[in-house]
Amino acid sequence: MPQLANSSLDDYHTAVVVPLHSRSTLAEQRSSRRLNLQPKYGLGLSKVDVRYQWTGAPDAPTVIVQGGISADRHVAATDQDKPGWWSELVGNGQAIDLAHCRVLSIDWLIPADFEQSPRAISSEDQADALAALVDALGIMSVAAFVGSSYGAMVALAFAARHPNKVEKLVLLAGAHRAHPISTAQRAIQRQILRLGQA
Repeated sequence: MPQLANSSLDDYHTAVVVPLHSRSTLAEQRSSRRLNLQPKYGLGLSKVDVRYQWTGAPDAPTVIVQGGISADRHVAATDQDKPGWWSELVGNGQAIDLAHCRVLSIDWLIPADFEQSPRAISSEDQADALAALVDALGIMSVAAFVGSSYGAMVALAFAARHPNKVEKLVLLAGAHRAHPISTAQRAIQRQILRLGQA
């Protein structure tokens, strides 16, 4: 598993840098791959279409970027595209520079994506889908997994289940389990939604 060291405040003033030369040619691959997965809450092996976007310098190291539960695979803008959900941080000359790395992101899986729908989808299932996609794309190991919110939970599951496939983790606003106060707040939020629907 990647080492997570204690850091001083000075460490936060430096960026995660992939030590390679800038590339002028960028590529984008937006597609899906049919993969076999064993969902945690499923009844066995099932086929699933994993929708992904892989953008950046074609020969650069890959960085997985996954956001919160409402984020999709469209992380960064391309020349013809609308801005991605994290274009302020992912793009040419940005903190995650597409001239120095290639960003891989998926649409989060839902039960209906599976041939045999599981009862629920876990963060471990999302991590396994990403690991299977990394294998299918011929990537030996990703340089980093940048996860925010739910994406951070999936990054932790990815590192725990597939430690040889990731070199570094960058986690934002995510944890390995919910804090009791968060669980209580979500229960209140669900009650508010039920009241609104009624």
